[in-house]
Amino acid sequence: MYSGEGFASYTNTRRFLTEGKLPPRDAVRVEEFLNYFRYGLPAPDGGAPARIHTELGPCPWNKDHQLLFLGLRTRGIEAAAMPAANRVFLIDVSGSMDHPKKLPLLKQSFRLMVEQLRPQDRVAIVVYAGASGLVLLG
Repeated sequence: MYSGEGFASYTNTRRFLTEGKLPPRDAVRVEEFLNYFRYGLPAPDGGAPARIHTELGPCPWNKDHQLLFLGLRTRGIEAAAMPAANRVFLIDVSGSMDHPKKLPLLKQSFRLMVEQLRPQDRVAIVVYAGASGLVLLG
């Protein structure tokens, strides 16, 4: 299940494989594969800041090895308890970004982010292409 964070590498790799192609080496970023899934790990007990979950099992492609799953879940933070966010984005708006998988995808992502902003949060957007400048401060 998509977790909403760091999904591009997994999605792109899946697309390449579905098309019967191998993905380029630099398109596979392990951290984005890991962040793609919700693992359903139990929350920490009591006042503990984190809880560790481990599983050890056979390696399907090499019987002489084992695979270790190591999961860490921290306590959640209530939105009301979070300090104000100050997000600054530097965005390339040149002609090279005029592709359905570039600038339009960024715009869609921003719409999702805006829904989660609180009155105390601030966002600044700086763009660059042939010229540069501050386009939003709020």
